[in-house]
Order: sequence, then structure tokens, then C-alpha cells
Amino acid sequence: MAQTTATRAPVPWTAPTAKDPVATTVRLPGSKSMTARALVLSAIADGPSTLRRPLRARDTELMAAGLRAMGSQVSTLDDDRWVVRPNPLAGPAHIDVGLAGTVMRFVPPVAALADGTVTFDGDPAPGSGRSVRWWVRCARSASASTRPRSAGCRWPCTAPAG
Repeated sequence: MAQTTATRAPVPWTAPTAKDPVATTVRLPGSKSMTARALVLSAIADGPSTLRRPLRARDTELMAAGLRAMGSQVSTLDDDRWVVRPNPLAGPAHIDVGLAGTVMRFVPPVAALADGTVTFDGDPAPGSGRSVRWWVRCARSASASTRPRSAGCRWPCTAPAG
């Protein structure tokens, strides 16, 4: 016996409408890129900084953790207000870049300012596909010492004391 399925013709959805003017405030989310860049600038600033309404995401958490590993105080306890207190940057430190391109691009140059060795590693995709050759060339041109710990200039990578 064949199975039959009853179907109905689709009914168009009618969008709701307002009978009176609408007055409201819409709170837009923070920006991952802006949050990451503000964290870096705050970590190398002359004094404390407050980030208002930053975006909490894995990439921004990795950025904060990397800066903490080198000595900056980064408080992310309040979702609407992160406070960064810069300190002298120092190693030894290990930084997980995950898959965050912003962390991969912005933290290694900051690490070149640190006293001591800073090592970087990431999720499997960067280790197998993303080259850090560009960073190694830039760091060396700025007289920083670098050592990719794998063939082909891929993660993991080490920035010895500068």
C-alpha cells in the first residue's frame, strides 16, 4: 500500500504592523575587530583603559588571554566594561591564537616588545594551513629574533626575547 502525504498550499506570512508610531532604542552589539584592536592598544598604552560594551567572543577572549600571559591586567568580568591596566610585557609566555586572525596578526608584534620568550600556537587549521612566514619576515626586519618550530613557517612559532 502506497503512503500518501497530505500537503497544504503555503500561506504567506504577513508581517506585523504598528497602529501608532514606534519609538525605541536598539542596542547594537560590539565589534570583534574593534574590541581586539582596543585591547592591543590598551595593553601598550601609558595608563589604564576602559572598553565599553566590548564584544565577548572566542577571538576577543584569546586576545585578552594572550595579553594577560605577557603581563597586562585585563579584567573581563563585567560584560559591558572591560578594564586593561598595562604592565611591562614579559615572557616566558605561551599564547594560544586559536583560529583568530586578529590575534595572529596583532599579538606577535606586541610580543616582540616583551622581555623574554613568547611562544604561539593555534588550533589545528593554522598549524596545517596558515603560514606565519609574513610575521617572521616582519619581525626579523624589525631586528626581533624568531624561530618557527615547524617546517614551512607554520604554527607553532616562538618569539625569543627581543
